[in-house]
Amino acid sequence: MAAYSRSHLLRYIEEAAAETVGTGNLLKGLRFPLQNDYGLSRSRLLLEAAGYFGVTAGGAYLGYELTDGE
Repeated sequence: MAAYSRSHLLRYIEEAAAETVGTGNLLKGLRFPLQNDYGLSRSRLLLEAAGYFGVTAGGAYLGYELTDGE
């Protein structure tokens, strides 16, 4: 619960998924958390997403290198 309250990315994903399922419209769901007052910062959201992508891509590359690229 602590991670959810501190992470803009986790809150965005949760709200976007809920709205997408509720409305059946992906674009509406993706816009919803940013258009309504959920206290999300776009810059922080992008920073967290970039960090997550960097860690994930780095881990994938490390796994590739550890297996000698086979």
